[in-house]
Amino acid sequence: MKKKIVWLSDSPLTVTGYANQSFNILNGLSDDYECHYLSHNYIGQSLPPGLKMKDGTEYKFWIHGTGKEQYCKDVMSQRIKEIEADFFGILLDTFMLYPWITQIDLSPAKTFFYYPTDGGGVGLPLGCEAVLKKMQTNVAMSKFGQKQAKAYHNINAYHIPHGVDSSIFYPLSAIDKQILRQNFLAYILDGNTLVPFKGILQNKFVIGIVARNQGRKMLDRTFKTMMLLKNKLPYAVLMMHSDPFDLAG
Repeated sequence: MKKKIVWLSDSPLTVTGYANQSFNILNGLSDDYECHYLSHNYIGQSLPPGLKMKDGTEYKFWIHGTGKEQYCKDVMSQRIKEIEADFFGILLDTFMLYPWITQIDLSPAKTFFYYPTDGGGVGLPLGCEAVLKKMQTNVAMSKFGQKQAKAYHNINAYHIPHGVDSSIFYPLSAIDKQILRQNFLAYILDGNTLVPFKGILQNKFVIGIVARNQGRKMLDRTFKTMMLLKNKLPYAVLMMHSDPFDLAG
C-alpha cells in the first residue's frame, strides 16, 4: 500500500510559482505515493487523479478545494485525518499561516514546510519562526534562507532549490542571443505617441527580473542596484516583467 502525502499550496489549476513547483513535485511522487493536494484558492469538488487538460497536461494526484477560511484553515486537520496522511507538507509563505497553524492538530502526519525567505538580515517575518518550529522538518528553497533560519532562529533546515523545466528555460547560443537582440521591439513614449524602436538591446548588458509589484519583493533595491552599476556597466539595461497596478502591492 502506498504511503499518503497531503500537500498545501496554491491551486495547481492556477499559474503561480508555487502551483508550478507543487504540480511537478506531486506528479513526480505519484508513482510511489498517493498524493492529495489541498488547493487553498480552489473552490469546488475534489478531483480524482487522471484529470487532463487540452494540451495533454495530466494531474496524477487528488485536488481538493478549500473551506470557508483562508489557506484551508477550517478543513486542514479534518482532511489530514480523513486521508490518514503519512506526510503533510506546505509550500507557502510562513506569514500566511501565522499564528493560527501553531494551534492546528496535524496528526497523524509527519510535517514539513518548504519555505521562502523575506527580507534581509532580520530573519523570518515577525513571529513566523513559530510556524517552522511547529513542523518536524523544514526545507529552504535558497541557501540564504537556510542560513537565515539557523542564524536568527536556530532552526535547522534542508536546502532544495526550486526546479526549472529545462525544455522551456535553457541557455541560448551566442547566435540566438544576437538574433533576439536584433529583433527585440520596444516602444518609446514620445508625447502621447508610442514609437516602435527595433534593436534597442544591441550591444547591451541585459539584466532581467520577473516579479510581482509587491513591497516584500523589494524592487526599489533593484533600481538602487542599477544606480550602483551604471558606472561599472554603462551599457546595462534593466528589463522588468511586472504589473504596476498589482493590488497586492
